[in-house]
Amino acid sequence: MEIVKNIREKFLKKGLYTKQKLIIAIILSNLISVIFTVTRSQIIIDRIPIFAGILIFISLHFILDLKKMYEFIYKYRYYIALAFLIYAVIMGYSMSSIGVYNNLIQGESTDKYFTPILRRIKKYKV
Repeated sequence: MEIVKNIREKFLKKGLYTKQKLIIAIILSNLISVIFTVTRSQIIIDRIPIFAGILIFISLHFILDLKKMYEFIYKYRYYIALAFLIYAVIMGYSMSSIGVYNNLIQGESTDKYFTPILRRIKKYKV
């Protein structure tokens, strides 16, 4: 019981064991994103770093002090934007074909989202 109490008091507090928590968060987020990508019907490698980045960002909220984290983001916002831009260029996201990237990110069929909500589809007369 004392081991569980020590874990609760020390490991779950923000600011303690930060490096270990970051390593665990990075490993878990990459593992979850690979499993999520492989179990889908279409395996698209572009999903792995995007999904892992989102999971790492979410897990940072539980590990770091929020004020310090957002001050860091604000202080280095231009470098972060430059990193996103470099990543987009390397991966080939030029945004010239948004429909193609929609299929890359959302891989499944999206036909059910393109039907009218309140009325029937009218056929055009030629």
